Amino acid sequence: TTQAIIGSDGILQHREKYENCGECVFYRKPDVCRIVEGPVADDQVCNWIQGRTGDKEDEEKRKYTVDDVRAFVWGLMVRQPFSHKVVDVEHTTEGWLILIEDTADPPHYFSLSLPFYIEHTSLEHHHTQEEVDSITRTGKEMDFKPPVNFEEASQLYSTGELTTEAFEPFRRAHDAERSK
Repeated sequence: TTQAIIGSDGILQHREKYENCGECVFYRKPDVCRIVEGPVADDQVCNWIQGRTGDKEDEEKRKYTVDDVRAFVWGLMVRQPFSHKVVDVEHTTEGWLILIEDTADPPHYFSLSLPFYIEHTSLEHHHTQEEVDSITRTGKEMDFKPPVNFEEASQLYSTGELTTEAFEPFRRAHDAERSK
């Protein structure tokens, strides 16, 4: 069972708090969940957790829209909701690409198309339109791409474009890395 989480800003969050209902069959036999109708593959989670119902019309209704892609991605860079970090965005001849950094050491980088990112985060991470609009507003308030690493943050800090408060997390992470 789950319950939605309302963030400190009063906005319904994409993540949910899970409680053990005692009927969970994630990664185990039998292959049919007794709570959610439908099959559960051996190495998968049920369709309810994934957010995919098989009803294309329902899934299409739950997808959000983005009116300003660059502002949305810049907002994501500041309000990182996932362990995979959004680090850049670029408009190409094929459309918008969102550059992602994973949690490996050293990190891997990969790009996702905007349509794939929207489908994935709306159906599998339960992003809401309200949350996306709030993230986009955060990005619209910026007049430069937010830094994603110590080097970028240092450069912006040295020119006075980044406040001490915004720079400190980058400095602390850099110092911790150097002390290893």
